[in-house]
Order: sequence, then structure tokens, then C-alpha cells
Amino acid sequence: MTAPWDPQSDEPVAAYARFLAYRNLGPGRSVEAAYQQYTGRKAAKGSKRQRVPGQWTADCAGNHWVERAQAWDLHQMAAQGQLAVVGFVHGLEAYTHKVLEALRLTKGPTTWDEITEALNVLSNVIPAETIAALHAHAGTDLAGGADSARINGTPLLEGGPRPGDALPPGPLAEGDPDGAGP
Repeated sequence: MTAPWDPQSDEPVAAYARFLAYRNLGPGRSVEAAYQQYTGRKAAKGSKRQRVPGQWTADCAGNHWVERAQAWDLHQMAAQGQLAVVGFVHGLEAYTHKVLEALRLTKGPTTWDEITEALNVLSNVIPAETIAALHAHAGTDLAGGADSARINGTPLLEGGPRPGDALPPGPLAEGDPDGAGP
């Protein structure tokens, strides 16, 4: 199946070339502007609108230029949107690495409340759909809430610390973020 902006089976090559001139002008397009761009002719001085040959208006109506160009616009927006999301994720990843490096160089949190608060802050910038997709990819079960979250069948929080608990003795509790010791 061809895309709506591709040449139509009964569309002459010259008509498709005119359509491309129209389509490629973008969302603010008009048949008059496409004609001017295609031919290099400008509207007559003192004239607000360029008169276009009847073939252009007939091609526009008969070959559904408006609908086809709008489909093209939506396709382009979706493609650019995907690129924007990828760029955003790469930027977020780079920022996360910088934050992790900064955390490595500073004294770490001293309580589970501080860790939980930091994770809550980070989770506010990650869309819920992304978190759900990551959990699905890792085989995590989120249906029962945080207390029943599992990875590969193993409970994540079983017997583990809870918010409000003090950190166990060790590098993290003593402010040694890299665990290298004194």
C-alpha cells in the first residue's frame, strides 16, 4: 500500500511534480504559493493573490492535495517527534551521568528517607510509560504495588530496608560514597 503523499496510480508525472511543490511548502501552504515557487513568478504588483492556471486548481481538487499534504505533515511531525524523544532521552542520560558523578564526589545520603526523596525527585522526570516499559522489559510485577514488586520472581523489598530506617554501618552511612574507605 502506498502512502497518500506518494504518486497516485492515475496521477500524471507533471501533476505529481506540482503536488510536490505544494506539499513541500509546509502547513502554511497554498496553491498560489506553490505555483509561485514552482514557476518562479511573483504576484503582480498591487495584486494580493496570484492567479494560477486552471490545471493547478483542477489537480489540487482532483488529486486531493489538501488531504495528502496534511497526511504528509502528520507523518513528518511523528518522525520529528520520535527524534525529539530520542534526543531528550540522550540528554537525560547525559545529565544522569553527571549527577551520578557529582554524587560520587560528595557525601552520600545518611538515611533511607534521603535516598527515597532523591529517587522520588528523579522519578518525577521519567514518564510513567517509560517506567512501565522498563519494568515490563525486566519482568517486574508492579500490579501489587511497591511491596510486591518482583524481578524474575524475587521480591525487591523482601526483608530489605524501609523508608525511615537508618542506613546500616558501612561506607554509605559513613559518608564514603565510593566505598573506598578512609
